[in-house]
Amino acid sequence: SFDFIVEKLGFVRWKFLHRLVYFAGVAVVIHGFTIGNHLKGFSHPLSWFFAVAISFLLVLEFVRFTIFLKGKNR
Repeated sequence: SFDFIVEKLGFVRWKFLHRLVYFAGVAVVIHGFTIGNHLKGFSHPLSWFFAVAISFLLVLEFVRFTIFLKGKNR
């Protein structure tokens, strides 16, 4: 990103905006899993891929949030 934008937003708002990428990633995977025409239950291999991708993204977000909370307690 541009330094100008970081200065205008402030670091805290800029960082919050960038953390929305995790939410967007989970939302995209859930959308593909629930709305996609190619997925008809868990009988299709792509359904399992989306389920694993959602789980992986949620684990990453949980780890990030746990580290964030541990830093707040110090």
